[in-house]
Amino acid sequence: MKKITFLLLALFSFGYFANAQIVLTGTSYSQNFDGIGTALPSGWSARTDATATTLGAEATFAVAAKAWTDTQGAFKNFASADGLTVGSDATAQNASSDRALGIRQSSSFGNPGGAFVMQIANTLDRNSFAMTFKLQSLDTSSARTTTWVVDYGIGATPTVFTPIATGPAVITTGANTFSNTDVTVNFGISLDNMSGPVWIRITTLTAAAGPSGTNRASSAIDDVELTWTAGAPTTTAPPIFTPAPGTYYSAIDVTMASPTSGSTVYYTLDGSTPTTASTVYTAAVNISANTTIKAIAVKAGLDNSSVSEGVYTFATSNDITSIAQLRQQVADNSTVYTLSSEAILTFQQTHRKQKFIQDATAAILIDDNSGLITTAYDIADGISNISGKLSDYFGMLQFIPVADPGPATSYANIITPEIFTIAQLQDTATFKNHQAKLIRIENVKFQDANGTLKFAVNKKYRLNQAGTLDSTFRTQFYDANYINTVIPVGTGTITGIVHLAYGMYNITARSSSDINLAVGVEDYNSSSVRIYPNPAISIVNIETDKPALLTITNLLGQKVLEMNNINGLTQINTSKYNKGIYFVSLQFENGETSSQKLIVR
Repeated sequence: MKKITFLLLALFSFGYFANAQIVLTGTSYSQNFDGIGTALPSGWSARTDATATTLGAEATFAVAAKAWTDTQGAFKNFASADGLTVGSDATAQNASSDRALGIRQSSSFGNPGGAFVMQIANTLDRNSFAMTFKLQSLDTSSARTTTWVVDYGIGATPTVFTPIATGPAVITTGANTFSNTDVTVNFGISLDNMSGPVWIRITTLTAAAGPSGTNRASSAIDDVELTWTAGAPTTTAPPIFTPAPGTYYSAIDVTMASPTSGSTVYYTLDGSTPTTASTVYTAAVNISANTTIKAIAVKAGLDNSSVSEGVYTFATSNDITSIAQLRQQVADNSTVYTLSSEAILTFQQTHRKQKFIQDATAAILIDDNSGLITTAYDIADGISNISGKLSDYFGMLQFIPVADPGPATSYANIITPEIFTIAQLQDTATFKNHQAKLIRIENVKFQDANGTLKFAVNKKYRLNQAGTLDSTFRTQFYDANYINTVIPVGTGTITGIVHLAYGMYNITARSSSDINLAVGVEDYNSSSVRIYPNPAISIVNIETDKPALLTITNLLGQKVLEMNNINGLTQINTSKYNKGIYFVSLQFENGETSSQKLIVR
């Protein structure tokens, strides 16, 4: 009974429920959010990481009332600005029964990509949709400005969200203001007679603008009302272009489709108005130069759609053939460079959607806070034609993407970590050329590991390498699986990414697999272990003189083989392994360890 009670309390505290779709009845739907102290309304979700092409990830909503000045990044149950003033304190806010669905943005939460989302089951036999709502800016200490948009997507998992004009045309929160803005939206025929799920978002797709080091906004929505006219539509819905019109840096394939089932799309590429005598759309259109696409949708029994217009601009960029060359360019956050050669992805994290890439010459950090790279990649994928601008973040060079580079150009690549010492990391002038690189430090241990001390986020930890002691390890990757685990005791190797923080270079392990330390004899006599042939082509022999646990890992720290209690001669089939460098580790019953490099050809 205690376990059940605890679970129920947890559910009601966090309000994390699967939300049903909104089923439309009559000619209007309204939501005032006064019940969010229990849970989000049916059909509503709060999401992060929303982009123009992705719905976003559903986030936890904490139902407890929060003050407007609460700075923790999260979706929140705020008091509505209705009936309160800029001077209303936390007591007055908590006492208010008029609630609003809110968000406090932070550097790592909802900035950009925060979204209030409503999901409608369908709009069959309904047309002429319009919406009103209140957008509230609640904390006058928030100096940064957040710009909001209203958009919609169609289908179970939309890949295109189309923005809709609002009144006022630009809607914002923050900028040290307390405001309660009435917003109107006219969807025209865009949502008419849709059979699949319809998603309407109030979202921020660009990062908050304003002075560095200042707060981001506490924003909220309230009193949402959606209206429509009953009856089947009389006009065909206009075509939608994918990808969305905008600026691109390489050729793209544009698709066109009307949400009206059974309609035919006619289009032009010369800027002229299309008619039923224009080209019929049958397949994606490839464009590589400045082009204005205009299209209409036609269906028998309905009026022709309005004209959809998409202006595609192709900007010039400076071609770069290596990361080393890229790192030599001016970091003016303006000039666009295209890394036409292939780079290998060595790590990625959700924080600011950062990626680390490396080639044979150097490495660089991709900081994609706006989420322009929508293609999903795996570690060790090769990526070509990355376009972006260079920015200097307190000495750390960053590549800010301006477009999605598209599918990976190779897979399962091997990057060999370059070996450095702690002393070399301390040489900031020399190590500038190794920023963002995957490196390895050998014969090293955590100086303060005691069997109980745990890793915490964004902290420095002292490493000791043969008496050279420095706070070289930093927990810069917030989602790493070793966060909140005990710091390992022992000596061995640490692999990780090079970061610059507060003028000093640090190494950050990507996962616990990058930290290979062992307790016991630190330099075991490997003469009692034989590995041959090395390099290996199809078979490698491993000989030991006592029982041991065998582990083989690749350069990414991924375990490819583990065998218990091997002894004497053991043969391993290496023909199934990718060519490259591996590490063979043996741990003996007395705690002694041996680690040797294996090359597979």
